[in-house]
Amino acid sequence: MEEYAYLLILTITLCMYLVICNYDSDSERKRIEYVFGNSDYEPDEMQKIKGISRIINDDNIENLLSELYLRTAATNVSVYKLSPVELKNMPEPEKVRFSINKSKESVESFINYLLAQKKAVYKRSIDANIKLYESATKKGYAEIKVSVKEGSNGVEVQIEINAEEPNRSHLLKYFAEEFALFI
Repeated sequence: MEEYAYLLILTITLCMYLVICNYDSDSERKRIEYVFGNSDYEPDEMQKIKGISRIINDDNIENLLSELYLRTAATNVSVYKLSPVELKNMPEPEKVRFSINKSKESVESFINYLLAQKKAVYKRSIDANIKLYESATKKGYAEIKVSVKEGSNGVEVQIEINAEEPNRSHLLKYFAEEFALFI
């Protein structure tokens, strides 16, 4: 599925922020729209971008502006200088590890069952032993990275959860409890 960008200009006091949220599906777009729609900002503080927008990675845009002014009124053109903002509240991934004396196939089958229970969707393989999944439930969105490797002590499993609270704690507890029963 294609990746699209949803662009919003968010005005906070004297600063203006352009927030770009990429999404892969219509359901993900709706979840993002829901967050913006239920935010505490007044309608004049946050607006959808209307018209055509482009991010230009070049300091010399005078020729482009001249071309635009030839084809539309200067009042129809707005230009803002952007700089990246360091996001401080990005969730830190947490990991749980298990060593299991069972076959790799049975462990992978059990993990697939657990992921299906949490409505996780396979996204891609990072390498032969590591797979990436996404889960979107009432508790929130999560990226789940699963590593299953055969080692000297049996099958080594590492599950990395990248999500906001309370979803991260919920998933970590879920996997720990289920693996405790499986081992």
